[in-house]
Amino acid sequence: MNITLGKSWGMRIISPLQKLNPSRVDAIALHHMAHPTADIYEVERWHLNQGWRAFGYNYWVDFDGTIYEGRGYQHVGAGVENQNDHIISIGFQGNYQSGLAGIATSPAMPDAQFNAGVDIINWVMERVPTIGRVAGHRDFMATACPGDTFPLAEMASRQKREDNTRKSSVKDCTNELIWRGIITDQHRWDGKGAIDENIAWLFDKYYWYILKNGGSVKRPLSVETAEKAVAILMKQGILSNNTLWINKAYDDPNVWWLLVKLSDYIN
Repeated sequence: MNITLGKSWGMRIISPLQKLNPSRVDAIALHHMAHPTADIYEVERWHLNQGWRAFGYNYWVDFDGTIYEGRGYQHVGAGVENQNDHIISIGFQGNYQSGLAGIATSPAMPDAQFNAGVDIINWVMERVPTIGRVAGHRDFMATACPGDTFPLAEMASRQKREDNTRKSSVKDCTNELIWRGIITDQHRWDGKGAIDENIAWLFDKYYWYILKNGGSVKRPLSVETAEKAVAILMKQGILSNNTLWINKAYDDPNVWWLLVKLSDYIN
């Protein structure tokens, strides 16, 4: 399990956070965002606009299973009003409450997000052994959160789902990308896929998409920017986290090139 640390995703701390006394912590509260697509940066903006010291949750999980550190288990969170001194809050991307006016309900929670949620719950409980309860936000105060379609009881059992989504290896995917002329350095991408779960996830999602839908190499390229590339891949359901992939593209020219070529092939 990998956790993207606060300093890695650029978490902003406006004023010093209050230390959490682990011996007092007895519960984990699970939350949804009541928004179908908001990523961690949008949620952070909401919290800072309310005058909070920083992003409110202790940890946060997005659709593709990326786990983010917020305030961690060392600092008091801002998830459950008047009870944060004994609760660690974990937020989940998506709207899992049906019937909210003008707000689409997210599809059933992806296995990647669910299993990452179980991972972070178990990881926190190993480090804070006084925790004896995993429950929804609504179990601590009057709210519908984390929603009526959130798999609360299943997640509180702390048992991961069998992952039936990955049926291809990184090598299967890179073989296909080489054959189609999308990549040229298979060794590089085999290596990146082996150490970066996000790259492996991208390959798998893309592999099954192109087997079903096909595509073609464009000369010249029809896609030139990371933003356009990510938008195309998100539109086809291959990616789910806009900011993560744009940041990865800016940090690594090879990832930028990969995203442009992948999107160009199916554009």
